[in-house]
Amino acid sequence: MFAQTPTSSPCLGFQLHFTDVYLEELAKVGGGEDGDGSLEDESIRKLLRPFVTELKQGKAERLRSHVEERVFRHLMRQSDVGIAHEQVKKRIIVELG
Repeated sequence: MFAQTPTSSPCLGFQLHFTDVYLEELAKVGGGEDGDGSLEDESIRKLLRPFVTELKQGKAERLRSHVEERVFRHLMRQSDVGIAHEQVKKRIIVELG
């Protein structure tokens, strides 16, 4: 996620925190000039690329797991399919409970 050089090694705590707040901060600035709150597909790909690279090449299992949960699974839960899944799950719980 962060470019590593022989003299740089961001501490794990900072990387975990960055991962936690990334989507929240991105949502704050992602409104665009037209105010529709959407980003272009290519912009999204570029913004997610460091996290994809971390999943593919990262050596810290804790960070990879954190990126998977806090970025990619979060995005899946926010998708139309993810929201529909949560609604069905809640309805089943109410019906059974």
